[in-house]
Amino acid sequence: MRSLTFSVLLALPIAVAFGGGKEPIAAGPQYDPDKVVTVTAIVTDVREVPKGDPLEGINLTVKVNGETIRAYVAPVAFVKLFSVTFKKNDVLEITGSKVRFEGSDLILTRELTRFQTDMILRDQSGRPFWLKSDIPTGD
Repeated sequence: MRSLTFSVLLALPIAVAFGGGKEPIAAGPQYDPDKVVTVTAIVTDVREVPKGDPLEGINLTVKVNGETIRAYVAPVAFVKLFSVTFKKNDVLEITGSKVRFEGSDLILTRELTRFQTDMILRDQSGRPFWLKSDIPTGD
């Protein structure tokens, strides 16, 4: 019991020093490999969501078979690595996990094709490639 108490007391200052005492960031949606869809979508809106939001980065509003859905692409700096920009009326093929978030459907994009450019954003389990330590994120 003594070592457990010591470990907790030692860890507390470390947690506070690395953000444990800050306001928690709102929990974001979770990628579910069992809910993967592939859709052809038409972009109706492009938004750059600021840092601090669970969906920080490029967010698209798209039409899929007449239904409006939001698609989260990736952080801005990571998308820039592909030299791709999005605009209204772009036709995309999106593969990702379709989940419910804040009361509406959201696709957490794993792969995206725009014209002849393929963007691979996550691995098969949904882990974002921008979290890999050797990829610049603009921070």
